[in-house]
Amino acid sequence: MQELIKINKNAIGAKEVNSINARDLWQNLEIKQEFANWIKTQINSLGLKFDIDFLTIDIKVKRQILKEYIVTLDIAKHIALASRTIKGREIRNYFIEVEKQGNTPKIETYEEVVQKALNMSTERVKALENKIKDDKPKVLFANSIAQSKASILIGEFAKLISKRGFIIGQNNLFKLLREKNYLISSGGRKNQPYQVYIDNGYFGVIEKELFKNDEDIYNRIILTTKITGKGQIALADELLGLAV
Repeated sequence: MQELIKINKNAIGAKEVNSINARDLWQNLEIKQEFANWIKTQINSLGLKFDIDFLTIDIKVKRQILKEYIVTLDIAKHIALASRTIKGREIRNYFIEVEKQGNTPKIETYEEVVQKALNMSTERVKALENKIKDDKPKVLFANSIAQSKASILIGEFAKLISKRGFIIGQNNLFKLLREKNYLISSGGRKNQPYQVYIDNGYFGVIEKELFKNDEDIYNRIILTTKITGKGQIALADELLGLAV
């Protein structure tokens, strides 16, 4: 049987019990909520008791203190089932099958548990630092846009993101925004934004009246699409992501 989650024996309370690292369960359940908030919700909703249902280990990684939660296998099954997902049922069935097969996990000492948690936490911190480093140019770009609330023309935005690595001209950017259904692709309103993107603050449309020569005779209205500061941040995040 393929191992889904590592099961170990740890001393919780007065006896050695099958247990897992709750963070491994959180990852395998593909929970979008932050781990710290998620595990606290599980503890409160299930009424879990410290040193009976779980124990905690504080790991110091650089200047951060990371708290790892070791939960009994019975509690892990409850949590998996309570997720009400296909993945949760799959994990619960895996736990039950492991117990049926009588696969006795190795009994870990406290020092081994701490060292394993430390190794995992170090890897997570390193991955987070790498992500922060990779995201830094995008963050700086977004901050620079946020400080300038002015709306700009599509052509100006094309020049802006080209300097950030997504090389594209005005016409091709118009084409791309039409393909991604930000702008209308045909008819009298071609290259104007769909109303939903005006309503959510991504685009604005500037009206300009044209007159015949110097005479005060109305001719027609020209509509010009501009990208707001909010729209620039959202589009830059999407387009710069395509450039990676």
